[in-house]
Amino acid sequence: MGFNAQIKDIDVKAIEGWMQTQPNTTSVTEFTPGPGIQRLALKFDINELKKALDECLEREDFQGGMQDQGFAALPLTQRPGQTEWTDNDLSGRYWLRGDERYVEEPREDLVPEINFSEFNPKFKGTYFEHCARRAC
Repeated sequence: MGFNAQIKDIDVKAIEGWMQTQPNTTSVTEFTPGPGIQRLALKFDINELKKALDECLEREDFQGGMQDQGFAALPLTQRPGQTEWTDNDLSGRYWLRGDERYVEEPREDLVPEINFSEFNPKFKGTYFEHCARRAC
C-alpha cells in the first residue's frame, strides 16, 4: 500500500497540492517561499539543545547506512514499539539535484511520518523530550 493510500489528512492533501507546481525559483539561492512554508513561533534554548545532543550521543550512536556520505540520524521519534529503523525510515523522501541537469528529483520512498508518534525512550529525560512535549 502506498503512502497516499494510507493517509489522506488535511496536511497530506495540502502537500500534494503544493507539489503539483514547481517552486518559483531558478536556483536555490533565489528561492521564493510559497504556501506551506512559514516561520513557526517555537523557541528553543540552543545551549540546552547542544547539551541534549551530547547526552544522546553518550547513549546511542548515530544511525543509518549512509554515514560515509554525510548522512546520519538520531531517531527522536518512532513508530510505537519500534526497535529498528531502515535507512528509509531515517531519511524519508528527500529531493536532490544530483547531476549537471540541476533538476530536483525524489530520492527514497515517502514515509508516513504520522506513524512516528512515540518519543524514542532511549532519549527520555533529555531537553529533546522537553521540546517534543512543548511542540505538540
